[in-house]
Amino acid sequence: MLFRPWRSSAAIAVCVFLLGLCIAAAAGLWLQHGIDTNAQAAFERGVARVSDEVAQRFHRPIHGLNGAKGMYAARQRISRAEFHAYFASHDLARGYPGVRGFGFVQRVLRGDVERFVAAERADGEPTFAIRQLVDKDLDDLYVVKFSEPPLPNAGALGLDLGSEARRRATVQRSVDSGEPTLTAAITLVQDQRRSPGVVLYVPAYAQGAPVSTVEERRAALLGLLSASIVISELLDGVHAVVDGQLDFQLFDGAADSTLVYEAGERLTGALLGGDPARTRRFHGTRTLSLPGRDYLLRAAGTPRFEAAYASPTPWLVFGCGVAISAMLALLLWQQASRRRRAESIARRMTAELERLAQVVRHTSNAVTITDRELRMTWVNEGFTRISGYTPAEALGKTPGELLGSGKAEPAALQALTESAAAGTACRVEILNRAKD
Repeated sequence: MLFRPWRSSAAIAVCVFLLGLCIAAAAGLWLQHGIDTNAQAAFERGVARVSDEVAQRFHRPIHGLNGAKGMYAARQRISRAEFHAYFASHDLARGYPGVRGFGFVQRVLRGDVERFVAAERADGEPTFAIRQLVDKDLDDLYVVKFSEPPLPNAGALGLDLGSEARRRATVQRSVDSGEPTLTAAITLVQDQRRSPGVVLYVPAYAQGAPVSTVEERRAALLGLLSASIVISELLDGVHAVVDGQLDFQLFDGAADSTLVYEAGERLTGALLGGDPARTRRFHGTRTLSLPGRDYLLRAAGTPRFEAAYASPTPWLVFGCGVAISAMLALLLWQQASRRRRAESIARRMTAELERLAQVVRHTSNAVTITDRELRMTWVNEGFTRISGYTPAEALGKTPGELLGSGKAEPAALQALTESAAAGTACRVEILNRAKD
């Protein structure tokens, strides 16, 4: 099979289009990857800001508890009036938002309950009584001795935290570790809305007593300072930290089992595929190490965040690349088509000239070919036979110079001259003279 050049040009045009398409797609994907990378980095920074703010708010009450702890470092026994005076001197609502009350929890052995209750009634709380929840036969109790402010926290006063398994476990963990410790999510008696809350405990030990081991810490324990926290009030306004760019949920524990707080739109359907139209592009989780307990933060970019990074530039680049590739391919295709048509015309002309040459070579008539000045450039055998002039004698001369008889019609000669100059056909009759 013969290889045709126009087919090669057409193939080049197709290759140019495909190559341009690939380059345009690669450029669009590269731009989109850059946009997605920047968006992901911005999302991660937002999650970090939210995580830091949440952790900071959970740690803030520790400062208040450590301040009260300083009183017990100076004196091991603090009266109810002194405890009240300390917290009354602070603006608790502004300094510790979300904290409903500060208290002091004392460990009381079962055999000392009556003496303990009597002492508290004598210390300015004449109606003081111990209330227990579930486990009422344990050897020791962890009783809320003080609770400030008094009025909203009256329901907590006298409560035996050790009579409920989760509260007792948290208290014991704080005592044994010597570190601030949060309870699992509970419902606080101070919260009428019954929303999730926690209690933060900070242990206080006798000044100068050894506390290197668990046994030493248990022996040196004076009690635990506590802060009762409503989580929704504690974290109010965190959503504004990222200017509404993120929605997030906070779960008690390292697994997303107990939801304790949610800011923004609900994320369950958006992250788990409940509604494809609301599925979030940017989402992730982060474990927060809070006092004595891990929490799970689950966050997602809001529609506003996603809109800020929804750039049309990659599609514009891709579209422009496709258009340019198509134009280049079309140009090459047109050139190939024009070349194909030119080659076809040339082949037809060549065939026609070849046929004409065959006729000229074999005709008995005299045939000459001249340039535009009518100088002969070729003669056939019939010309030599009829006129008597050889090609060497004829070439370079005009028919008038070689064959003129002087009897031709001037109008005929004029028509012949004009036709030759214009390259058009004409038919004239002229009286010529042979060599003899």
